Amino acid sequence: MRITASIPSTLPLLSHTNVHDEAPLQLNTMQIVASLIHALPANERRCFDRKEAASYLGVSPAHLDKLVKNGLAPQPIGFLGRKVWDKAVLDRLLDSLSGIAGSYGDNDHLDRELAEFEAKHGHA
Repeated sequence: MRITASIPSTLPLLSHTNVHDEAPLQLNTMQIVASLIHALPANERRCFDRKEAASYLGVSPAHLDKLVKNGLAPQPIGFLGRKVWDKAVLDRLLDSLSGIAGSYGDNDHLDRELAEFEAKHGHA
């Protein structure tokens, strides 16, 4: 989703020089385009930022930081220059901690990734 705004060309450009010495400069029409970071609602996105991941887990962002630091929650992944948490990995972490997850199969790389994480760090 893109939002576009036009600035009229009649706005004077203010400067730090003495306004009596120079006539005010006029801006050419310019467009400011802002792309929204989150075009989809949270329940339709695959990845979450820090605040969203914390909210999804039911903890504060500071507490999520502590969980990650202590190895009790997964590290964020780097994706397009951002640090994000994969919703599927968070779901599987919660499933394993709550005991509703079945045994992990080798068919899914996320299952293997979570099994490696749990083998290294254990359960909470």
